[in-house]
Amino acid sequence: MTTLIPWTDTASLTQITAAFLAGYGKTTRKSYAEGLRAWVGWCGEHGIDPIQAARPHIDLWARWLDEERHLAPATVMHRLCILRSFYRYLEDEAVIIK
Repeated sequence: MTTLIPWTDTASLTQITAAFLAGYGKTTRKSYAEGLRAWVGWCGEHGIDPIQAARPHIDLWARWLDEERHLAPATVMHRLCILRSFYRYLEDEAVIIK
């Protein structure tokens, strides 16, 4: 039997991300993990806590994916959809409050 532990202030980003990804199948989980790694890496390079990130940070990241990484518009949109799902999960789990 699995024991569920409620989120605490000490839950790490890795733990929260793993819980989010656990709800998806193998292919989606791999794709979403790649997108989240890219987001968290970008946040780290810019001194942004991904849990505390705001809309302007996401807008800047999308611009960076387009203009600096030269990703296709569909890929940029896919990455943004990953973030939307992730942050909705964080809201649902009361990790963040909208």
